[in-house]
Amino acid sequence: MKKLCKDFFDSKELLFIGYSHRNEKFCKQVFQALVNSGIEVYPMNNKSSSGFDVKVYKDFSELPKVPKCAYLLINKENTRKIINQLKEHGVERVLF
Repeated sequence: MKKLCKDFFDSKELLFIGYSHRNEKFCKQVFQALVNSGIEVYPMNNKSSSGFDVKVYKDFSELPKVPKCAYLLINKENTRKIINQLKEHGVERVLF
């Protein structure tokens, strides 16, 4: 298990799906911890991309690139909807 955790962020890039105002304090803390660890984070929220203190992308077409890893902070129903999109866009690893 240790090896999985160590290698998960090898690419140093992460798509953060579910970056939201509803969980804003938690999202900011996770975002900052990742950035402080040297990881480039691409926050994404399909409902709103405005009013954040960081650039939040609304969909895959807005991303400058799609990382191989994603962190999902969304409910079960939305996870089912996006999982195939992640695969189609080349995401190989998902952290829930």
